[in-house]
Formats: sequence, C-alpha cells, structure tokens
Amino acid sequence: MCVAPHGVIGIGWVNREAKTLLDRDIAPADYLDEFYKWDTFSGATAVGAKWMIGHHPEILDYIRDNPDIRILSLRRDNKLAQVASHMKAVQTKQWATRKASEVDREPIEAGPRRVAQVAREMATSDYLFTHWLKGLRNPAMHISYRDMFSSNFNSEVCTFLGVAQSNQMASSLVKQGSNDILSRFKNAAAIKDYFTAVGNAGWLQPEL
Repeated sequence: MCVAPHGVIGIGWVNREAKTLLDRDIAPADYLDEFYKWDTFSGATAVGAKWMIGHHPEILDYIRDNPDIRILSLRRDNKLAQVASHMKAVQTKQWATRKASEVDREPIEAGPRRVAQVAREMATSDYLFTHWLKGLRNPAMHISYRDMFSSNFNSEVCTFLGVAQSNQMASSLVKQGSNDILSRFKNAAAIKDYFTAVGNAGWLQPEL
C-alpha cells in the first residue's frame, strides 16, 4: 500500500474518496496500524506500506515504536534524474502509469539554479533520513535506484524479508523518464554547464 497525499494506492486499486483520506489524515498511524492488522488476518506472508518524505511524519514515530517492522530504504544517487522525475510528476500530476501512451515526453522548463535547489533539498532529506535510520532498532536494507534493475534484486529483498521469491515479482509500471537525463530539460546546455562546473558531471550520464 502507498499512502500518497491524494489517494491510498494498493495492488490494482486506488481509493481517492474524500472521507477515506480525511480519516487517514486525522489519525495516520492508526490507519497504518489497521492496515497491518487487516492484511495479517488476510493470511498474507508479508505486507508493506510505502512512505515518502512529504507524507505523514507521525508514521516515523510509528516505525520507531514498532521495531519488528523491516525497512527497505530506497535512495536515488543521480539527483538530476530524481529532480527531472519529480518536476515532471508535479507538472503533469501523473506520478505513475502502466501505459506508455500516457507518458509526457515534453522537456521540462527549469533553469539550472532552480534544478540545483531542488536537488540539494533532496540530498539534504537523504542525509537527515539516513541519520534517523541509524538510530532505529528496526532491521533495514538500503537500496539504490540502480540496485532494483540487477538480476539478483528480488532474491536479496525476499531473503531480507524472510519470504519465498515469486516469479510474479515484476512491476507493471512504465518508466516515464528518458535514460538520457539532459534530454528531459529544455535548458539542457545551461544545465550541463552548471552541473559540470559544480562537480556533478556524473549526473549527466545515463542512469541505467
């Protein structure tokens, strides 16, 4: 389950009803606790929820107070690619899709300093969140975006979670951003010059 700001997203379903979202926002930790209890009673071997920076901070206390919760911590080392994905999602209000025909390929209008500002905000969040994780008793597996495309990724995650691997473990989502990072921006030349000058030329290379 993903507890996103504008909906609760499960496998094959999305709930955007105003009352559901308000009930969740009033008591987000209680909502998550009920989700875990419901899925436990449903007979599932393991259940999980996705939390992101910008979602309910009360969930952080819930995780700390429940050290049996295993954490899969995902980071994206290429901050330029992460910014491009974020800006495009904010612009189109499309955070994920299963259809290639729905992908918006129009380059993003943003100057290098605006892009750099968002990149530094994301890097700062990563830094603070990593230090917060170190203070927890919860078992944690740290994953980079590129790790998810390795051949043994599913096996490593299942081993960490203590569940059997399934051949159905595959995402139905379509990758929305080009692997050519600069092509995602209208001001590609200026962005290339800036990030090269500040020592982040590595972000200009293909991410995968």
